[in-house]
Amino acid sequence: MDAKRFVVLKDSSLTDFLLSPINYERQSTVPPRKFKEGLRPSPYEYEMDGIDNEYPGRDYFLHHKVIDHQELDDNVKYSKVYSGFEDDFVTLSSELPVPTILRCWAKTFIDTDADKKVPFKISTPGGMKIWVNGKLEVTYKNYTRNTTKSENIELSLDKGTNEIVVYFDDLGERDVDFIFSMVNLGNYTLNGHLPLSYDASVLVNAQNTLSSIYFLSDYYDEGDIKFFTDSDEANKLRIRFNPPTEDPYSDMQSGDITEFKHGDREIDIKTGKHNYVLGNTFDFQFASLTNVEFGLKMPDDSWVTRIVTLTVYNTQNYQSVITAKTIKDRKEQALEYYSKQDLDDINVAMTKMYLGKKLKYEDGHKLPFELESALNLVNSHGDCADFILAPLLMFLTKYPDRVPQEIKDTLKETSLKFRYWIDEPGNDVMWYFSENHAFLFHIARYLAGHLYPNEKFEVSGHTGQQQYELGKKQIEDWFDEFFEYGLAEWNSLTYMPIDLIGLFVLYNSAPDKNIKDLAKKGLDFCFQIIAMNSFGKNYASTYGRVYEHNLKNIALSEIASLSKVAFDIGCFNDALRDVVPFALSDYEPNPKLASLFEPEEPLHFEYIQGVNKAHSYIYKTSEYAMAAVINYKVGLHGVQQHNMNVALKGMLNNIWINNPGERKFSGDHKPSYWAGNNREPQINQYKNYQFMSYELTEDDLQFIHMYYPYWEFDEEIIGEHYVAFRKGNAAGFVHFSNSIKKTEFGPETNREFISDGSKHFVFITCFTVDGKLPTESELLNRFKVDDTNREVEADGHKFRVETEKLFVDDKEVPTNTAKYLKTGDFVE
Repeated sequence: MDAKRFVVLKDSSLTDFLLSPINYERQSTVPPRKFKEGLRPSPYEYEMDGIDNEYPGRDYFLHHKVIDHQELDDNVKYSKVYSGFEDDFVTLSSELPVPTILRCWAKTFIDTDADKKVPFKISTPGGMKIWVNGKLEVTYKNYTRNTTKSENIELSLDKGTNEIVVYFDDLGERDVDFIFSMVNLGNYTLNGHLPLSYDASVLVNAQNTLSSIYFLSDYYDEGDIKFFTDSDEANKLRIRFNPPTEDPYSDMQSGDITEFKHGDREIDIKTGKHNYVLGNTFDFQFASLTNVEFGLKMPDDSWVTRIVTLTVYNTQNYQSVITAKTIKDRKEQALEYYSKQDLDDINVAMTKMYLGKKLKYEDGHKLPFELESALNLVNSHGDCADFILAPLLMFLTKYPDRVPQEIKDTLKETSLKFRYWIDEPGNDVMWYFSENHAFLFHIARYLAGHLYPNEKFEVSGHTGQQQYELGKKQIEDWFDEFFEYGLAEWNSLTYMPIDLIGLFVLYNSAPDKNIKDLAKKGLDFCFQIIAMNSFGKNYASTYGRVYEHNLKNIALSEIASLSKVAFDIGCFNDALRDVVPFALSDYEPNPKLASLFEPEEPLHFEYIQGVNKAHSYIYKTSEYAMAAVINYKVGLHGVQQHNMNVALKGMLNNIWINNPGERKFSGDHKPSYWAGNNREPQINQYKNYQFMSYELTEDDLQFIHMYYPYWEFDEEIIGEHYVAFRKGNAAGFVHFSNSIKKTEFGPETNREFISDGSKHFVFITCFTVDGKLPTESELLNRFKVDDTNREVEADGHKFRVETEKLFVDDKEVPTNTAKYLKTGDFVE
């Protein structure tokens, strides 16, 4: 026996615990009901506040709290050590498509030299109980979905060793922040230990080894995939790709892009060696950002693991696929390619059925491999089921003769049992309250009603004809909102593709001409946004909602693939959800849009989208693109808004600055470490000059940081307060009011600059050079920044930033002249 020793400093988190497995219990006994009255047919972003607690499962859970009946359980098996690395929470977050109760136990030991009352701040979105030496000392119940709240407590510790047991639970609805933290508020350091059945040095070395790992690039499109690690002991490193979670719903798809499966790999780690090869780019085929799990096995057969993200774009796999000169032929090439992929994806199924190819049936399975897990999700009323049902109904409507009879029968049964809207009773956790989900629910209702007009729909009691009429009216209402306000989640690389699924579905199969015409107008609008915000192969915009897997994954995005088929500009890939219905259509975007991707002369677009009036600004030249959302909810708590973006010619990894929402790298919080802003900044932009100001509160992480894809650059100059970088003849300069430091250890090594403090002023600009950066003195003479007064002299201009205002040469830059974007703006 041995023990891992640890200390918890004042104001630091206690994260050294032994953990039990998570217990998952599907919440299936909740009485179904409708949502509250008064919601319009197409809820928009401003109606989402407070809706979470209206879900019947959460109401039921709040009235029947599991935690109230939970006693200390001495029979719990603590099967592994929690290794949170940089995280200051114990984080076991997950994605659950159906309502599920999660329970877990954590145990640790604190050693004191005297009896003490130790103050802690505990935080969780769910509930916690804490026992000290078998005595219940704390019961804390929050249960505000994915919203962490805190409470100050005291634990009574005895002289000697104290056993601390934490029970925590929550209701998982779609994405769930299953987390808790305990921060030491005492004026002293706590000492503790975790008992182990093996030498503690093995665990410490494993944690240190995994802490040190980083890839030499976040993006590989050719050659060997290299990573660095440092270990004091020889070991075997297990590598898994997009590892499965513990949850029991592996027979259902999630709402994510369907991913290819790859077997585990094993690499021998040797002392004194630091650089290793994961494999060659051409060994892999991935459809999105990849979670690479590195793991080391402990003597008790448990694993210590950590995830580092990676983008692999296998150019060899794609470079010869889309070669045709016409859009019609490129669509045919895309369909042929997707029909050959080994993916359990409805779009692969549709391409096979369209081209007359056989679907894949496995022994003992009624449904083909390509459809089974997706239809399991729909039949379980799992989250994102609408993403699946609407396209399948489109295909059945347009190509009934190409659908095998057993699939027709299954789709009919599925459609008649589905819940289509909040005016129908249910106890699911499907998300209805955003423009993309609302749209696809309306479309599914409309097409199902059209297909089965005389059938009775079980959940609503409506006839098919009634469903068709309700769905049609909802679609028309949705378009009224859409054409008035545009995208609620402006320019979003994440959710515009989902709107595009719905638009292509209606364009392909709407039985009413006026609906098809509306879909055509909507497609024109979206392709206009794509062209204005693309910079060559790069989508170089700001977004109303984004995830890390979008920001670090431009080449594998749905928009990149769509652009390649539509304009022969972009990166064709396996993100196929909007490309397949596009390829099945005869829709062609305005060919004039192609000229906006790679401008010869500077282009400047600014416009407003959404009820919250997001002022989107992008400035593009032949060498660089800079984008911002101007003064969006300045000073308020943010979520997943991507507020600024910089790209140089030829880049597929962008540069951005944010205030993180969590400490865990590549975590699932919203906002996360790289995606979104915990505190919204003031941003102003004038052509190629951008200005950011942050005023962080005491509840925010006290720093901002810049994502810096160093592998993209040919040259750099780094000072105490600034970074200059060059790629070809394009260059950038970023000045921070507070000093900066480059991260030099762990997964973010060399790709992050951190600037500490609560108040920040940042100046960003791009410019062209003749193959070489100016010298340091030339840069500082060209760009003179007065941080105190937020004033900048640059290129013969004087800039001054005030509260939500920008002055150029003493003239205010107006922000009230931007208008809502309409179809055809800046193009016709």
